[in-house]
Parts: sequence; C-alpha cells; structure tokens
Amino acid sequence: MKQTSLNSFFKCSAPTTPSTQNRVTPSRNPGSSSRTPNRTPLRNDSNSNAKSKTKTPAPKRKRQDSDSDDEFFTPNTSKLASKKRRAAISSDEEDDELGMDVEKSTPNSSKNVSSSLSTIIRPSSTNLQEPKNLTSAFDRCIGKGKEINLDDLPNAPKLSKMQEEKLMESTSCITTGNKEFPAIHFLLKENIKDSEGRRPDHPNYDSKTLFVPAAYYDKVTPGHKQWWDFKRTHFDTILFHKVGRFYELYHMDAEIGHDLMGLNYMKGDYAHVGFPEKSYGLYAEQLLKFGHSVARIEQTETPEGLEQRKIEFKKANQKVPQVVNREICRVTNRASRTCAAIDAENDLCVDSNDGENENFLMAITTIQKENNATTFGICFINTCVGKFYLTQFEDNATFSGLRTLVSHFQPAQLLLEKNCVSKHVIALLTSLLPYTKFEYLISKAEFMEAHTTIYNLCDEKYLGSFVDEWPEEIKSMVQVTSGPIPKTKERYVCAMKSFGALLYYLGRCLIDVDMVSMKHFELLLPADMNSERISEEIAGRNRWNNRKLILDGDVIFQLNLLPPMIPSGKYDPTLVITSKASFHNVLNHCTTVFGKRLFRKWICAPTCDSRELTQRQKAILILRDNNSNECMGQIVEVLKQIPDLEKLLQKNHTSSLNYRVDQHPDGRAMFFDAKIYNKRRIKDFIRLVNGFKKIVQIVDIIKNSSLMIENSALKDMFGQPFDFSEEDVEAFTSSFDSEQAQEDGLIITIKGYDSEFDECVERYDRCNQDLDNYLSNLKRKLRCEKIKYCDAGKLTKAIEIPNGIEPPDDFEQVGKTKNSVRYTCNQNEMLVNNLKDATNQQEEARGALTRKIYALFDSMIGQLTSGLMKIARLDCLISLTYYSLTSGLEMTMPEFDFETDDVYLRIEQGYHPSLALNLVNTIKTNLSATSDYMSNDTVLDDSKGRVMLMTGPNMGGKSTLMRQTATLIILAHLGSMVPAQKMELTPVDRIFTRIGANDKIFSGESTFAVELNETNMILTNATKNSFVLMDELGRGTGTVDGYAIAGAALKYLAEKIQCRSIFSTHFQNLCAKFVNHPKIYLGHMSCVVENETDEPTNDDVTFLYKLADGICPKSYGFYVAKIAGVPDEIVKRANKAAERFAEFKL
Repeated sequence: MKQTSLNSFFKCSAPTTPSTQNRVTPSRNPGSSSRTPNRTPLRNDSNSNAKSKTKTPAPKRKRQDSDSDDEFFTPNTSKLASKKRRAAISSDEEDDELGMDVEKSTPNSSKNVSSSLSTIIRPSSTNLQEPKNLTSAFDRCIGKGKEINLDDLPNAPKLSKMQEEKLMESTSCITTGNKEFPAIHFLLKENIKDSEGRRPDHPNYDSKTLFVPAAYYDKVTPGHKQWWDFKRTHFDTILFHKVGRFYELYHMDAEIGHDLMGLNYMKGDYAHVGFPEKSYGLYAEQLLKFGHSVARIEQTETPEGLEQRKIEFKKANQKVPQVVNREICRVTNRASRTCAAIDAENDLCVDSNDGENENFLMAITTIQKENNATTFGICFINTCVGKFYLTQFEDNATFSGLRTLVSHFQPAQLLLEKNCVSKHVIALLTSLLPYTKFEYLISKAEFMEAHTTIYNLCDEKYLGSFVDEWPEEIKSMVQVTSGPIPKTKERYVCAMKSFGALLYYLGRCLIDVDMVSMKHFELLLPADMNSERISEEIAGRNRWNNRKLILDGDVIFQLNLLPPMIPSGKYDPTLVITSKASFHNVLNHCTTVFGKRLFRKWICAPTCDSRELTQRQKAILILRDNNSNECMGQIVEVLKQIPDLEKLLQKNHTSSLNYRVDQHPDGRAMFFDAKIYNKRRIKDFIRLVNGFKKIVQIVDIIKNSSLMIENSALKDMFGQPFDFSEEDVEAFTSSFDSEQAQEDGLIITIKGYDSEFDECVERYDRCNQDLDNYLSNLKRKLRCEKIKYCDAGKLTKAIEIPNGIEPPDDFEQVGKTKNSVRYTCNQNEMLVNNLKDATNQQEEARGALTRKIYALFDSMIGQLTSGLMKIARLDCLISLTYYSLTSGLEMTMPEFDFETDDVYLRIEQGYHPSLALNLVNTIKTNLSATSDYMSNDTVLDDSKGRVMLMTGPNMGGKSTLMRQTATLIILAHLGSMVPAQKMELTPVDRIFTRIGANDKIFSGESTFAVELNETNMILTNATKNSFVLMDELGRGTGTVDGYAIAGAALKYLAEKIQCRSIFSTHFQNLCAKFVNHPKIYLGHMSCVVENETDEPTNDDVTFLYKLADGICPKSYGFYVAKIAGVPDEIVKRANKAAERFAEFKL
C-alpha cells in the first residue's frame, strides 16, 4: 500500500482515489503495531514547512496494507513496490523532492512529558473532571468545554505583530521522550485565544475554537492550511485527517496518538503519526475510552475533480485551489457514539456495551423563579439507539427532582448555556456527576431558543412542515398557529430549548438527521414530581394505578442500587467491587442487552400498580415451577442468540436514509475499504432480521407450553396475536441470497422484485451484448479468432489485434505488446461509454434498492419495537426468577394489601438481597467467604409502632438492617420473591434515606448542612405511605443541638407524618424520652459483653447482629476504638471523660 508523503501533502497534495490506488503485497511482520521503514530525514523549514532550497531526492514513504484492522506491516522496499507507488501518486508533483522518516520507538516508553507539557496550555475548571492519567500535550491543550480556572492563568501582555513574528521564529521546543518538536507560539499558555481573539479569562471564551495568527497561517503550505482550518474550529477534538489510505494526526493530536494509541512518530520537524483506514474503529475507540472527542476527516474530491476546479477558478480569475477537498464527516465522543459500519467489526461494535451503561448526552435549561423554586427543562438522548427523552418541571429548593433525574439517567456529557446557569446549580451538578464532561454552549447561536428549535424541526430533513405527521410526544408540546410555524406551549419552553441545544450538538457531530428522523421520543415526568399524596377519595387498589415507587438520587447512592459510573481511562478496583455488589448487578441476570436496559429502568422506578405487580408475581411463580424448567431453558438459549436489536434498528435506519448519500459528507467521501463497510451493513441487516425471527421462535415456544396461565405477565404479553410474524420479517431476506450478499457486499434481488433495478440490469446486459456482437463481427471481418478486448491502465475494452493483421482504416492505435497491437475506434468508444453509463446506473440502482429494502424494514419499526419490549420484559422476569432460584437464601413471595387505608410492614427472618451465594462466588474476599449472615424480623405497624427508634453498639449492624429493610421493599415492588420467611406490606410510594456522614465540597455544604437538607426534604415530602430511614441524625453538630434536632424530627415523623420509619441513634436520653410513646417502637441490635469492667480496654464485645426489643445500654464505642488500634492510654482517658459527661443530663 502506498501513501503520499506528509510533506508533499502539506505542499500540494492531491491524493489518489480508491479507483486508482494500487496495492502492494505486504511483507508481514507479526505483532508489529507501527511502521518502521528506513528513510532519509527531511530537511526543511521547521516552522513553515516550506520547501528546502536544496532539492535532494529522498526515498518515498511506502506504507503497506494490512489484512486486519489492528496490524501494521513493515514495508516492501522492492523496486516494483516503489514503481507502483509512483504511479499511484503521480498527481503529487513534489513527491520526488520530499520524503519522511519514521522513527523506531517503544509505544509505552518513558517520556520527558513534563518538559513538553510546560509549553502547552490546559484550560481547567473545578467543574471539569478530566481523566487524571492523561499526560499528553493535547490534554494540556484542550479545555474540553469547561470554564478556565483563572488562578492558573498568568496575565499575558498583548503582543504586537512584530513580536508575534519574532515568536514564530522561536527555536524553543516541545520535548517528548527523545523527540524535540518546535513549539507553536500561539499554543503557549500565555498566548492562547479562541477564534474571536478572546483569552481564556474572558467570560465568552469558546474553548472549541482556536485563534491561528495570519502571520503564521500565511506562511504554511496549502495542505497545512487545510489542516489548520479544521483545527481552528475543532480545537477540543482530535483530528483523524485522511491522506490517501491513511488517517494522519499532527502536532498535539499526534502526541495523543503516540501516548495513548501507541503509534510511532515519523521523522520530521513536527509531531506526526498515522494508521490505515481499516483501523479507524479500533483507534477511535481507544481515544473515546479516555474521554477524548474524535473528528473523522475524509477526502471528498478526486484528483480529476481538483483539476476541473482549477480550470473553473482560473476562468473566474480566482485563487486556484492546491489541495483536494476534505470535509469533517463525523465527530464522535462517549456521549454521541453510534455504531456505523466504519467504526468497528459488527460483533465488537453492536454488543460491546453491557446495555445498562448507557452514555447519555444531556442538555439542561434553568429558569430561576421568585419563590425560590427553579424550572428545569431537560432533554437527553442515547445516540446508540436514537431515543430522545424530554421533560420540564418546577423543582424545590433542595433540587429533589433534578437529583432524581440525573441519578436515574447519568449523562456522559452535559450541555449547559454559557453564563446562564447559577453557580449553585453548577456546583450541585458537579457533585452529583463527578465523571461527566461539562460543555458550555453560546446562547441562541448554539443553545437555541425554543422558537428557533421549532423552526428548524420544520425542515424536511428533520420532521417536515406538516405538524400532523410529527411524533405524538412533540405534537403535545406545541400548539398550531395561523402561521406556518407552530408555537411551543408555555409549560414546555425550557424543554424545547434544551432540545435545541441537542439539535445543535448532534449537528456538530453530523448525526442530527440520523437521530431526529427516527421520531423516537418519550416525555418524562420525573419520579420525584409524581409524589403527590395518594388521594383519599379513590378507594382500594385503584389509587395505585400507574404509580411508581420513587427512589431519588440519595436513595440510589446510599443503598448502592446502581453500579457507580466509572471514569474514562481509569481502572479503580474499589469501584469495580462496588459495582459487582450493587443491588442492580446482584439481581441482573438478563441475557439480552435490551433486557438489561429495561431492567435498570425497573430498578430506578419500581412499580406500585396492583395489576402489574400481580402479573409479575404470577409469571415468576410459573417460571419457577419444576415443570417450566425445560421451557425456560429453551427460551434462554434462544435469547442468547439475539443481538442488540435496538442498536441494529438505529443502524438500519441510518443506512436507509437517502440523505446520507445525497447531502451528508460521507456520501461524497472516498473510502478505500467501501466493500468491507458494505459487507458489514448487509451483515448487520441479516442479523437484525434473524434476531426478530428468534423472537418469533420464543413466542412459539411459550404458546406451545404450559406457561400461558391467566392473569400473568406471560399471558398478557403472548396471549394475543403477536406484533409480527415470521413471514413479516422473512420477506426482507427471501428476495436475495443472504450468503452471497455477505460475501460480495452487494444485494442482488431476484428478478421481478424491483422493476427499476431490473431495467438497469437489462440495459447493462444489452451493452455487454452489443460489445460482444461488435467483437464477433470484427473477428469475421478480419478473419481472426484471436482478436479480443483488454483492459490496461486507463484503457477499458481496447481492441487487441495480433501482429500481422491489418486493422480497419478508422482504428487508432493506443498501445502495443510484443505480440499484438491495441486499438480503439469511434464505434467501440461509443459502446464502451454506453457500458460505463449502464454500469453507473446499475450501481446507483443497486444502492437505491438496498436502501429501499432497509427503509421498508424501518417502516415496521413501531410494531417491531413493541414486540421487542415484550421480549425485554420476559428477559427481566427470567432474571428475577433466576435470582430467586440461585440466591441460596430462603425465598418468599411478598403479600401486598392494596385495599386497606392502614400502612404496615412485616418481615419475618429477612436477609439483605445482596447476600446471595452467587455474589459470594463473584467477589472473592476473606470477609464474604467466612461470614455467617443473620436474618432479622422487622415489624412496623400500628400494634407495635410505625416508627422504630433503634440503638445498638457501633458496628453492631444498625445501618445494615436499615438498608436491608429498604432493599427488601424495593425488591418486593419489582414483583420478585424476597429472601425471607414471610413478608407482608402495604405499597410504599417513596423511600427516603438519611444515612452516613459526609460533606459536599463542590456544592459548598458541610456535613451538618447535608444532614439538615436531607432531613428537610424528608419532612417536607414524606407521606404516610412513605418509608423513611434516618441514621444518627444530629451527629454533625454539638451534642445538645444534635439531640434537640433528632428529637424534634423523630416526633414529627411519628405524630404528624405517621409513616413507616427506622430512626437510629446513639442518644440514650432520646430513647428515654420516647420510651412510652405509643407510636414509637424501641429496638436495639444485640451483643454479648464478656469481661465487662470499669476499664473499657478489658471489654470483649461479640456482635450478634440480631434485632431485639428495648434500649441498648451502651454504644461500646471504646471497644471499637480498641479494635481499631487506638492506644489504650487514650481509650482510658476518653472513658474517664465520658463518665464525667454522663453526670450531666440533657
């Protein structure tokens, strides 16, 4: 494989197109991951890349193609290879004069990074949590959309034009390992500006852009100018710049490529690395994992097109272009990922995620109200499946709704309006989303107003001007006016504005049409906003219809319900263990990726609906039955064969769009491996069709089994005719040979399937027949059977006549060989041109036919998605069934009472749901391998008391019991069996937790402030149907204040709210105060004390982890201090002080 040299590209590059590229047989070097040819160093101007005055011929850079996406081979240095390369890049007029060397280096070798970093700026912010292990220069150079920390920036004086020119000639260098590259003056920390000349300390500084001084820009070559044109508008992005068959990275991007991708530097006076086109997906994925954005730049013009443009510009007396057109075809980051054919192999791309780890792109609009409330408009999308979510709500002073939403849908990237979001909200979001990338968009221009968003949606490439054809969710947000453009309803203005921000950002990533045209929207009401009190006017179970159990962000964190978000480019073993031990991962045994997504939603919002709970419970009991084991095993085996159909549906939709061919820059791009990408698209489509066939197979298994019992979820899903049949999906692959299509990368339908395509095929056949007839007539006329057609170089169907045969008079010689002469003539050229036209028409018709097949399948997306979600629901039910069968704990089905107006909770011998035996086997720790888990009873009702005031020794299990009770409630509301002998309860509308002692530095809250804010939210929003956990309220302040606040809160819970609660404390006087309260039950975690004396260092406490009636006489904190290793002398002195304090009563 050949490639234009970098320096000749920077001079006047016009790389060849795939049609003219010659291949060289590679000389394989197994295991090689870089190019290491021997080349002569280039001598040229290090700053301007100008051509050296002394023209010394140098070997050309020879690159070899590879058989796989992730291997490079050492070059074939044969003379033949060199000649072939010369032909391939003959348009490069300076290739004979310039060459590049590639330096051998170890990808992970030790580098003098500090010296290189000192010359390049990294805008920083307390609002940005960047990957800490990125030490490349680009990480210092790019601000990642965050605001600048002004304290880190010196005040740089303004430079005159003369001073700028002097700086440009500076010989200061960036050092990376043993490589030194000239520093670029306008990238230095004291000089950096955005495209408008604003410094990072300016409030409107745009970190996406870069100011490139004219004094520098005017001196670089045309090819280099083209690269800087892209960089000045995408400064926060790593550019994969296509040159021939390779993607090239330059300057700071090359340093990233060297440091994180293991690519070796090429010899030259500036940083430069590269890799072949087929490896794009693998290298882009590496950078995405480290939190970077990648822009894919493609060549969108042929050398012939460039020559034609030159002629046109000369005629118009305009400056003649020197390089072929290139365009950005895709910008990708973690939050805007899709699975295009170029990204990676199908299996790697489609099924790489675990499903529950969705990387949302989210935009938030805020409006501050006078009553200390805030209106939030939020829009977010999972680009892998192409689904938008929109919501708008008024939140309270504690931002309960916002906390809940971002904990349920953790964004990978957050878009905010620059200078329009309060510092308090930013601080809160920063604390809630420590690993999320923040980006600030300019008001109106980027963060569009609602009316601008609606105007843009009326474009035909999005939703069109006919509002009646819009998705119902969007139609409900607008009102039709007398004019051509509808108006956004007042209660959705903020949400529509956030949608506009997403529309801009997706457009910048060049996937806006792909996403919006799917018309996949959902209007959300945050769970926290659904917390209005149950109406007493509605009797019985109807009051719980369509309601969800509300779990806010604090509950999800404190109960470890969801696995934590792991930062990009990091491996944290603590987070990994926490993730495995999370409530979600313990229960999640879903087989399909789309089932895992749904299961996460179930955990975030368990159901309170009586009908749904009953159906789930009956379905699980049916699946648990021994008679169902064989059937369930068959279903699981089929589920294992189903790919991520949600992602494949999105990919198919994109492939079906004519817009991608007619208007998107990818439609103009020159791909050398286009056939590979076509094969991937066809393979994706066949997998998609076969996946839905598997769904039909599961439906048949269930319908022919004993699982169809009345009033179960299985009967509800599969009792009626299913959404689609096998014939519905089979029709899409029966029209062509699937195996042949995957092998050829072409879909060729059977005759009669599409008349337009058939006509093109017939014309193509006629043209070939005309050429054959002409050749036959010529053979008869010249009485020679050896006359034939041949293709050579640019010649197509030239007539080859053996020596000694006299050609007709109108024949023109175009070439010859040792034994023959090649001719052409007017009639032959006419027939050849007809064939070329027919070939082009056939290819266009085949592409249109392929997209038409994709589009027909896409038109069924509504019914396909409906059937898909039923299988996802089945997968979730099987997951809960599997948990109940394999936990190793005694299981029971909870008994809900939806009719009574009373509230109660009764658990006999309950265990924490995460104490399953399969978890012990998953997390190999000494603790989990040797511990015996104790069961406990928990009763909260009117007979014993709805509120439990719990005491006990430190480390005695109080917090564990509290969490256990809450997670059992959640598990019951999932419809699952629970680890207990018996469980009876009335439905819970919301769970509140106030557990642990921690501050929130980013939001400026002390430990005690956090306690009081959480307590205030509980006392404000809890109803009698809620469940509350308060763990040691008052610990964050003085003893007297803490005791008073705890007592007041406890009394309010018991007498005013009257909800089920567990309130733990170490205040012995608090227990004494409420010992005879009729609505408060006093319990403690028991223990056995041996050798109890006045000396605390002699105590030997055994924790029993069992709940018992009454008050624990001591907290045994000194025993904990002893086993923690606190010196005995300190423990004894502390005990004496405690005895003196005990004399004073509160």
